[in-house]
Amino acid sequence: MGKDSERTLHSEHRKRVRRRFEKEGALGLEEHVLLELFLFDTIRRADTNPIAHRLLDRFGSLSGVFSADYGELLRIKGVGPVTARRISETFSETREKIAMDLLSKPLVSFERASSSLIWIMQGKDAPDGAFILLDALFAVTDVIKTGSSDGRLVVPVKAIVDSADRTDAIRVIVGIRPGLDFSDLSKLAGDVKVCDVIEVDGFDARSLM
Repeated sequence: MGKDSERTLHSEHRKRVRRRFEKEGALGLEEHVLLELFLFDTIRRADTNPIAHRLLDRFGSLSGVFSADYGELLRIKGVGPVTARRISETFSETREKIAMDLLSKPLVSFERASSSLIWIMQGKDAPDGAFILLDALFAVTDVIKTGSSDGRLVVPVKAIVDSADRTDAIRVIVGIRPGLDFSDLSKLAGDVKVCDVIEVDGFDARSLM
């Protein structure tokens, strides 16, 4: 097969992967497909599918890949210095971009909401919780990230209420790490309605309501 034919195949494959992500969100995609999406930015021409599989085979999971040492990443066939650096240093930037793309559309389903929270809550510097504020049409008006204390989710009530007043938000979707107590959400009663609490564990998510 000639180089032009190979480029065409890779280009069509990338288009199909991106269309799947747009249609299904992060929850609808396998880990190797999500990793391919990331690799597209630094590996312009080569087939990223076998590279993604090699990374997952070596490091066990997406979280393992993105917390891997730079030198270890370079041992993987197909991973050069640029890609290794991107993986080890700038995943948070890519994570934020994907999350913002998802949040740009109304969160009218659990799949869209959970996909958004999954990407917001990935990486070493990710928050323990996130509050996505929505207006009457389920459009996102704000995202407020938070931490935890003594096993409880910190609920920034004033920040949420102030944001709701500014943006006409009437409901909130909460993302939370496994095992955290979220009983303090009752403080929001009467200001904004909590329409779902979604537990995010790596690239898995489930509703707690």
